[in-house]
Amino acid sequence: MRSQILLRAGAVVASVAVVVGVSGDGSASVRSADPPSVPFNVQARAKGDLGADVLWAHPTTNHGSEVTSFTITASPGGVSTTVPADAERAHVDGLTAGVATSFTVVATSAAGDSKASAASNDVVPAHLPMVPAQVTAEARHDATVAVSWRPGVPDWDPAAEQALVTGYEITATPVNGVGVGDGPRVGAAAPPGATSALVEGVRRGVEYALTIRAVNRVGESGDSAPVQVTVPSTIPGRVPGAVGAMVVGSRPHHRSIVSVWWYVPEDGGASIMRYVVTIKTNRTSVVKRVSGAKHQARLVLGPGKYLFRVAAVNVNGKGRASTRKVLRVP
Repeated sequence: MRSQILLRAGAVVASVAVVVGVSGDGSASVRSADPPSVPFNVQARAKGDLGADVLWAHPTTNHGSEVTSFTITASPGGVSTTVPADAERAHVDGLTAGVATSFTVVATSAAGDSKASAASNDVVPAHLPMVPAQVTAEARHDATVAVSWRPGVPDWDPAAEQALVTGYEITATPVNGVGVGDGPRVGAAAPPGATSALVEGVRRGVEYALTIRAVNRVGESGDSAPVQVTVPSTIPGRVPGAVGAMVVGSRPHHRSIVSVWWYVPEDGGASIMRYVVTIKTNRTSVVKRVSGAKHQARLVLGPGKYLFRVAAVNVNGKGRASTRKVLRVP
């Protein structure tokens, strides 16, 4: 079995990891526990502003004394960080830009430190890209948003210390939130060197906040200051499908009750105020206006052949009428 023995000498207390065994004659034998075996398979990648992520495999044995921590050390420079025993990765900050850097890992227990692991692969730390500046956005009538920007200006020598920008990410977020009828966030990507992009998939009549971030091999910049635009609304879309119509009752003097119904079209980004139902015969044309909250109408008609069409109206005007529905009323 293993144990810890506290040795007190004056005011100094030392904790020594030991392994206690029982010999053949029943007496106890005591020996110091060995440090853990060496961590292995150490891997690294440059990540974040002058930083790196380091991963490793735990020692195959702790020699009777539980590992309590791992220390990761960079070379050159000697920057180090210590993480708890259950960690399998660590982030190391404060590295030197543009300098190839490797890492070793040491496991620590009450019995002492393991030997340093074999060095990881080399990584080259770099600064994160600067936040794009001078962002402008223009909502267009084709339900897209044109965005432009300028690269951020670093306060260091970009040729020596900043990894090249590999692209830009543009995000458009509904100002009134996601999931409340304004649609989800949408976005676009732009290649390195770009200073403009077109965001598609936005909804008419919705206000969006647009942000841009630059991307390079070690991560992303912060978001630019948001720019707000409202996508222009337009006339409603065409009433989809065919209009339905049927006789549902009768009235005196050879008159019939006819029910007409239809599907709701796209509103064009502005609320539908009303529907216009047009009823045509060979001789006359009658228009009936119905509230935008309703999707059907009832009419009293005499015998004959009728053609029905429906169009939606919003603040921008009237959309295209539906395909016609023909009904013969007996």
